[in-house]
Amino acid sequence: MVWQGSGMMAGRMRTRGFFQWNCAGCAHQARGSGAAAALMADAEARLAKSGVETAWLACAIGNHRAARFYEKCGWCRVGVVTYQAETATGYFPLRVWHYEKRVTS
Repeated sequence: MVWQGSGMMAGRMRTRGFFQWNCAGCAHQARGSGAAAALMADAEARLAKSGVETAWLACAIGNHRAARFYEKCGWCRVGVVTYQAETATGYFPLRVWHYEKRVTS
């Protein structure tokens, strides 16, 4: 999913599998424009449509800007987990904040 505004790519979000975010980002110039919230709502709707009840995402420990955004969107931090982050040479164990949200009503 890509959000474009003012002739530029303002943000992107990609899900991985059926229940988790793989990639999210918003251009600095697009902050405060609603692009990230629109991307999040669209991704949540797609997951719900595919039958997901509870989605999850990983947030880098210390990324308070992202954490505030997720919480503002209704996501709940449920703990710290070790996530196997995929790299070009394999997987790397990374401790992250684990967030969940029920996406179906």
